Amino acid sequence: MTSKKKSPGRPRKISPREERIIHRNVQQPRNTEGTFTVNRLRDECGFHTVPLCTMNRTLKRLNYKYFCEARRKGVLTKRDQLRRVKFARDVLNKHSPQLWTDEICFYLDGVSFWYKTNPVAEAKTPRGKIWQKQNEGLNPLCTAKGCHTGSGGKVVKMFVAICYRKGVIFCEQYEKCDGDYFANFIRRNFRKLFRASGKMHSRLFVQDNCPIQNCVKAWLALKAVGAKLFAFPPRSCDLLVI
Repeated sequence: MTSKKKSPGRPRKISPREERIIHRNVQQPRNTEGTFTVNRLRDECGFHTVPLCTMNRTLKRLNYKYFCEARRKGVLTKRDQLRRVKFARDVLNKHSPQLWTDEICFYLDGVSFWYKTNPVAEAKTPRGKIWQKQNEGLNPLCTAKGCHTGSGGKVVKMFVAICYRKGVIFCEQYEKCDGDYFANFIRRNFRKLFRASGKMHSRLFVQDNCPIQNCVKAWLALKAVGAKLFAFPPRSCDLLVI
């Protein structure tokens, strides 16, 4: 009797070489976009005829999982990292050790308080996901965009100014912030804020890189009141602490 050979089954649609291409191309959209779809990855690899389910299975076979890592900020690129290092060196070389305590008058920020119908459930809800491996943790290439606000439709928006050793020195509620509103806000309040900080000699202040707060109208208003923005590199929310 002749023994029957065991059927090897259907041939794999993704070869080992193509798996390496997928692994290599995962890095690019993570570096530039953060969150991306399998369809987007398939286009990057040039595998237009490969089914999406096959791409999904291949990613999981390569130990990639679709983790939930919600973040509000964008991806920290290599260029951003170089800017952060340059910023740190400039602070050490061009400013005194008392920069944060005696020269920065206040930190201005827009904050929102949202009404949430079910805070516990919404805190557990996935907001943004990223393809990553189990051991990659929260490294810079695994930062996704997300949102921490909840449902309910009720929100209170405020501009808050915080000064070293004095805490909150100003708080104003607003409905909608655009270039005109923020320019008027600067002209109405910044002289009072500098007086309240007790550091009129400096005129330095800190804010984030919100496009509205850094538009042309806002810059003209800052020039009119004699304020000087101590600018931070993009995507450096962890440095915005006085």
